[in-house]
Amino acid sequence: MSATTATTTNSEGKLEALQREQGPLLEVKNLKIDFTTDRKRAVHAVRDASFSVYPGQWVAIVGESGSGKSTSAMAVLGLLPGTGHVVDGSIRFEGQELTSFRRKDFEKLRGEKLGLVPQDPMSNLNPVWRIGSQVKESLKANRMDISHEKRSKLAKELAGDDVTIKTNDDETFVGSSELPQLFEAAAAALTAAGVEGEQAEASMAYFRQEWVPGSETRWRIADDLIKNGVPDDAS
Repeated sequence: MSATTATTTNSEGKLEALQREQGPLLEVKNLKIDFTTDRKRAVHAVRDASFSVYPGQWVAIVGESGSGKSTSAMAVLGLLPGTGHVVDGSIRFEGQELTSFRRKDFEKLRGEKLGLVPQDPMSNLNPVWRIGSQVKESLKANRMDISHEKRSKLAKELAGDDVTIKTNDDETFVGSSELPQLFEAAAAALTAAGVEGEQAEASMAYFRQEWVPGSETRWRIADDLIKNGVPDDAS
């Protein structure tokens, strides 16, 4: 047995021992969720759903669209939409029963201990608000450091080593009204950098395809320009 294999086996053994000692981190038993129609009729969305998640474990819930996967997850987070409500069953997290929790109780858990990453995170950002403002809002809600220096450092890490975040505007979305002038400037920058002919045409075709208004930030555009041969100061 190699040293790597022995280390992995030892780590897995410790994790299994921890799981046996502490029990499930999240335990859902016989969960039943209903939605109430305008005619006061109950629609049974989830029936007798049960699963457990132990420390260090990944659990996949598989099912066809509409089978109740997301609804079960929302129930755990206390975020059931509309008239949705738990009518029976148990949801225990770290030994606490969540089915009796109120909104303020869930707010103490969400973000710090429980969270949701949606299937399409970009659809959950408002295209008319600055990205920084939306990130700041979520960090502030979870009592995290929201200093400008911290956010600038995060932006630089997201952009990579090739891009320098010069101002707060670098984190904003590009609007559709800016695109024509932006394409002209990009073409001029490519020419000034000595990028011409088919290479320049290919770069411009890429820009036109990728630079979508409302979803492309200025530093992403700078990143694209640099990768296509434009110096950092010109990008």
